[in-house]
Amino acid sequence: MLYAINKGRVDGYTKGQDEIIYLVSRTDVIHHRGLGYVFTDGHAIMKFTDFYNNLKDLDKVDWNVMHSQFWFETEEDPDRERRRQAEFLVYQFVPIDMILGIGVKNDKMKQKVEEIMCQCHCHKPIAVRPHWYY
Repeated sequence: MLYAINKGRVDGYTKGQDEIIYLVSRTDVIHHRGLGYVFTDGHAIMKFTDFYNNLKDLDKVDWNVMHSQFWFETEEDPDRERRRQAEFLVYQFVPIDMILGIGVKNDKMKQKVEEIMCQCHCHKPIAVRPHWYY
């Protein structure tokens, strides 16, 4: 989705990547809290993508592709893009205490998020991570 946003291909959204923030948690935190979740081994819309709800199946995710800077498809591996779009989805809601930190693209957004967090008396580490964006 972030790539589509970067290319201006999301109908109705025109603000670009700078307004996008990452709310960071961990799979074990979500699991131990008893929240419902599902994860995939690729883009969820694809018919041959598998869905899982047991953390023991995290090895089904292609972690080499997930950690790759470049994940375009090749002749040798024409399925890289689908696998790179694996997702971990939490049902309905993640409580703020389960958010371990926030990632932003630049210092301007970090300041904006800090101001919002201060207003709601909620303090989380906020890190500038431009390499998480296109």
